[in-house]
Amino acid sequence: MKTFARNVLAKLHEAGLRDAEVLSATDDPEAFGNSEILARIDIAVVRITRDRGQEFVDISFDDGREFFQMDDLEIAMGWETIAQVLARQVPADLGVSVSRFASRRDELKRHFTGSGRQLALARLRRAAADRGRAMLRHLEHPDQST
Repeated sequence: MKTFARNVLAKLHEAGLRDAEVLSATDDPEAFGNSEILARIDIAVVRITRDRGQEFVDISFDDGREFFQMDDLEIAMGWETIAQVLARQVPADLGVSVSRFASRRDELKRHFTGSGRQLALARLRRAAADRGRAMLRHLEHPDQST
């Protein structure tokens, strides 16, 4: 297994996500170290990407057809506000992100399975759209609050 994938799996295991099933992993040292790993964890497909030295976590609840940023999931679930997300200067630490996901597995299963699944996905899509609009406003008018 490639270095990035081994490092990601170690972080997943540290967070208690030992049942993560690696679906694919790319690790191209000649591409500035950009890498990606896809893993199935319970009801989600998690994509962890390293791009220009920063690591990003994206989540899909439909077998990888539609991914959302971890930030969007946190907003949709009420764990963080858009203002808190936009206040970050860098992406959340990978270990912190996977620990948050791990600690809320049961809650995510309740929301993203069964009769509540479509409502949870709609909240997630709305959170992504709202965060995107807020980000654009923030970029256009950085001295104004979101």
